Amino acid sequence: MRDCKPIDTVERTTILAGLLAGDERPPNPFGDADLAALWVHQMGASVATALREGSSDALAKPTELQKALDRHGITSFFDLFEHPAPPAVIMAEVRRYARQLMTLGADEFPPEVARALSALADLCSATGKSGGASRQGTVGTNLGRWCLAQSWLDDRTREMVRQRLARLLKAEHG
Repeated sequence: MRDCKPIDTVERTTILAGLLAGDERPPNPFGDADLAALWVHQMGASVATALREGSSDALAKPTELQKALDRHGITSFFDLFEHPAPPAVIMAEVRRYARQLMTLGADEFPPEVARALSALADLCSATGKSGGASRQGTVGTNLGRWCLAQSWLDDRTREMVRQRLARLLKAEHG
């Protein structure tokens, strides 16, 4: 017979509740302070390095990506998301990178941080286009509101999201 470690009642109840709710992943081990620290670290990280290292295969056009980053003066994720019209090629790679991070286990990388990266990429893409489509505006508005509801996001990100939301609402209502 296999040697198994007994599970305490609280842990068993948490696991069973998750299974009954349809959760396939264990509870997230990261608290708000952890998420906040990881978020600030991620936002200060080099976009080029993160996309290169986070790629399971070689980027299709790494020189094109690097040229776009250099041309727009983008180094960090903060630089990228604060850019008034971030390059589409970079935003597409960030969305791919965020999706890849979301496939990792919660104990490897917090899904909330990956989801926020993806949401900001979509929000920036929606506001980077002049008079974006109404569906894109609605999606961007919902993503922005989701971001603002995350208690662990820093003030700099919150201000950036508020500015993007204001641009979206202005574009939607003329």
